[in-house]
Amino acid sequence: MRAVRVEPHPDARVAMLEALGDLGDSVALPAVLPIIDKARGQEQSTAVAAAANFRSREAVPALMRVLRAGAESEPRVYAARALSWIGGGDTLRALRGGLSDSDPAVRVECLTGLQRMGDRKAVPQIVALLTDESAEVRAASAQLLGVWERGDATMALTTRLDDPSAEVRQAVIIALGAAGDRRAASPLTRFIQNE
Repeated sequence: MRAVRVEPHPDARVAMLEALGDLGDSVALPAVLPIIDKARGQEQSTAVAAAANFRSREAVPALMRVLRAGAESEPRVYAARALSWIGGGDTLRALRGGLSDSDPAVRVECLTGLQRMGDRKAVPQIVALLTDESAEVRAASAQLLGVWERGDATMALTTRLDDPSAEVRQAVIIALGAAGDRRAASPLTRFIQNE
């Protein structure tokens, strides 16, 4: 395992981390954890992805540090994904916290992770993201609310029928249909008549 730390060529280090991740054997975790904290860029992202494949609770503290304080977007996205694969109450809290990340890609991955973990306690935060500055985040929020069939989110979803983004409007319409709340019929009918 020591070769991962002393290999001088960055591409070779990344290849080794990919191989360790592909193997998925948590015996490599002690060699990978320091890289998660110290590396940057592709090397850090690959170390985070490898740790995700180990599915080990031992990786959670390092992954949470990357999600909260990472300087680059890609490792934070990977950390959110890894945390949702590993699971646990602390990872749910970390993903909920990631919903306020400055990067839309991180917020979307946190939404995906919360969906993967079935965290319906986050519904109020997800409803709030229907007004996010990022169309991608608004659309992902709408999709998640539709998947969870939350009738209490119906009225919040209907307010997004006039969203400036076609992607968001489509996600809202699909979510309203999937949620099955008949209160959506009148707003949808008005919307289609005004189109």
